[in-house]
Amino acid sequence: MIGDLLLEVAVNRVSPHGWSAEIDEIERATRDWYIRQLPPGTEPNPSSVEHHVALRRQTTGYDIPYPYNQVVGWVRVECDGHGVVKAYAYRVSQKRVTRRFRASKATYDWVGKVIECWFHDETSETIAAKLRDELIGLTKRGRAFPGRYVDLEAFDTLAAHVDWRGLLGLS
Repeated sequence: MIGDLLLEVAVNRVSPHGWSAEIDEIERATRDWYIRQLPPGTEPNPSSVEHHVALRRQTTGYDIPYPYNQVVGWVRVECDGHGVVKAYAYRVSQKRVTRRFRASKATYDWVGKVIECWFHDETSETIAAKLRDELIGLTKRGRAFPGRYVDLEAFDTLAAHVDWRGLLGLS
């Protein structure tokens, strides 16, 4: 790794939408279970039900905030000059990552080079789109992060405002 750092991108276990869906499923199952445990004909106390839901959320690991506790990898995107962009990845050393996974306690191993793109006459918009496609491609089967979620929120916000040609030394 000898290039200039352009950006780093986090790779999460699941997307924010997937995280919310997991929480919703846990809460639904807990409410159903609690109501089934009541004697027949008994009306459930809403505050008691919500108390049990909150306890279940805590014991299943959904009481932690999403964004920084589900990071299973990082991708460093670098410019080697004259239109060459390379990306190197790091990922958690654990073989299995569950929802109770804590990024703060994880160690990250170097995966190696995962992307190499050469740009010549492309526009800044084309360069940004190609980099985005390459980063998303890392989640496909056989790549560095199959089935994971690449957090491109910051990239998408900034990419349209960056002079990629100038940044890569193509101007």
